[in-house]
Amino acid sequence: MKRITLHIVLIILIIIMVCVSLVIYNYKHDEATALIYSDGVLVEKIRLGDVDEGYEFTVGDENRFNVIKVEKGRIRVSSASCPDKICVEQGYISDGLVPIVCLPNKLVIEIKGGDSGADISLG
Repeated sequence: MKRITLHIVLIILIIIMVCVSLVIYNYKHDEATALIYSDGVLVEKIRLGDVDEGYEFTVGDENRFNVIKVEKGRIRVSSASCPDKICVEQGYISDGLVPIVCLPNKLVIEIKGGDSGADISLG
């Protein structure tokens, strides 16, 4: 009887360890993804952890544009046609705490997934 109880306890411990390992694995592999919206339409989706070499691209047209710089784990607006340049001055973001917003050019860059650095989540 003792052997059967010991075997059941060991099996339960192994199952718990496997479940905890899967949760940790999935948490660490929930990579940060930058979502770039222009006029409310998703125009680009970038997994920041998959970026090997930095690059730039432009969103908009010659009258209203934002140049976006992407590096491994972070993203920013490097130049823009807007008059106030708040989006440029914000610099790089690498988590979902604060998005980059350019109101004159109707651009929003937000990050989903990854480690937000926040202790709580608000609705």
